[in-house]
Amino acid sequence: MFKHKVVEVGIQKGEYRSKYVLDLEVSPVVTEYRFYSDIAIPIEHRSSVVYGPTIRTYAVDLYGEGAMSIQRISNFLNGIGEGMKLSTGSIYSFLQDFGRKAETYIESISKELLNSQVLYTDAIVVRCDGKNAYIRNQSTESAVLYTAMKKKDIDSLREVKVLDKYAGMLVHDHETALYHFGTRHGECNVHLGRYLRKNSEESDNSWSKEMEELFTEMNSSRKEKMKYATGFLKEEIMEYEARFDILVSKGYEENTQTKGKYAKKSEKTLLNRLKKYKSNHLLFLRDFKVAYDNNLSERDLRKCKTKQKVSGCFRKQSGNELYCKVMSFIETSKRKQLSVLQSIENVFMNRPVQL
Repeated sequence: MFKHKVVEVGIQKGEYRSKYVLDLEVSPVVTEYRFYSDIAIPIEHRSSVVYGPTIRTYAVDLYGEGAMSIQRISNFLNGIGEGMKLSTGSIYSFLQDFGRKAETYIESISKELLNSQVLYTDAIVVRCDGKNAYIRNQSTESAVLYTAMKKKDIDSLREVKVLDKYAGMLVHDHETALYHFGTRHGECNVHLGRYLRKNSEESDNSWSKEMEELFTEMNSSRKEKMKYATGFLKEEIMEYEARFDILVSKGYEENTQTKGKYAKKSEKTLLNRLKKYKSNHLLFLRDFKVAYDNNLSERDLRKCKTKQKVSGCFRKQSGNELYCKVMSFIETSKRKQLSVLQSIENVFMNRPVQL
């Protein structure tokens, strides 16, 4: 709710023209609670001084959306708090408290993702206690779950509950370990396009450039079909698949003349991938529920990369896990068109959030 102030400028007579200045008014508020002998003091007031839900809400949002370190959050809140002495330890306790209270919502996000027909996933490297660790996303258009991982191998993936139980279609960037999960798989063709361009530059062969142009053509045709809510005819798909096969065959022929040991081997690996995973790369032609790319995952993980660049590494794996909980709640709230600040405050106040 806006607080409306009026400033009169000039002689207050006749008509006037209104101009508006939007600003924020920030000031600390101290609320004194006086508990008399007949009232039991609630557990949240056992300390002489506690911090209210607004401060705790801002701390969580600055940590998540703001990608700020705990020290910077402390400096910022103490700056606008006019002498308030909020320690980094207090801020970390706010985050831990939020993480515990948000567990119920993390479970509801997981259930929604498990019921989705298509799930997008990817992972990025993050530094944790001086070592490489990972953050993996599991995303749809309406929800996202971030999971902290120490490794990317199959055993570690099985520990990700959503992936281990998921029975739908996974879209990813050719992580072969992921073929042990889900029931169907789509490959990111933007990711493939990078490999095709790289091969064209290294080998100077024509097949990879032609293959890239074919995928661009197929994607453009699909977009036109989607405008009119129609799919490809069986004959159209068969024609595209035939052109795909011809270019793969051409690639094997040109590979015999490729100069350079590394370029020759890299090109052969790419051709083998196209041949083996043809149906996965072309799945977007047959099923319009599957995106042409895995850009949804890349956008979701970009926020985590920004956090690393701005705030540095996590000191412990528990910090990585806490960050994933915070971001899962915040990003899903945004996709549900909810006020992030209000949603965080509702969690602290034990009020329901419709995630």
